[in-house]
Amino acid sequence: MTEKIEANKLSAAYRALAVAFGLVIGLFVMVVALWNRPTAGTSGPTFRGPGAQENLVQQLYPSVRFTNIYPNMTSAEIDRLQRECSAIRYAYEPFVQFLPRLMSATYVNIDEPGIRRNATRAPWPPDRTALNILVFGGSTTLGY
Repeated sequence: MTEKIEANKLSAAYRALAVAFGLVIGLFVMVVALWNRPTAGTSGPTFRGPGAQENLVQQLYPSVRFTNIYPNMTSAEIDRLQRECSAIRYAYEPFVQFLPRLMSATYVNIDEPGIRRNATRAPWPPDRTALNILVFGGSTTLGY
């Protein structure tokens, strides 16, 4: 009888060791995967905005006359601007949560580090000798 109890205890100990070993291996694999995760400039996991297939802004606001909001643009240019803004791709970035990916279009241009490019292109990385102000934000900060 005591031999059977000893065998059951030994079997339970082996199961507990197997579970603990599996957890340690799983944690190790997860740490390695996170340590070697791709940065925003590489082909890491991304998600796309609603897309440029249809103009969702005009669908949400059918009664708005966008030519009053953008007086220097034609209806076709406004449509293209709204579609480009909806087609921005994003990647997960720990500190800021989501970072826009590299994009080059007519109205929306985003550099490799996730910065909106305009006529006065900011240097990247920033000049360490200068006063640098970085602004984090969402769609309004990006400019659409």
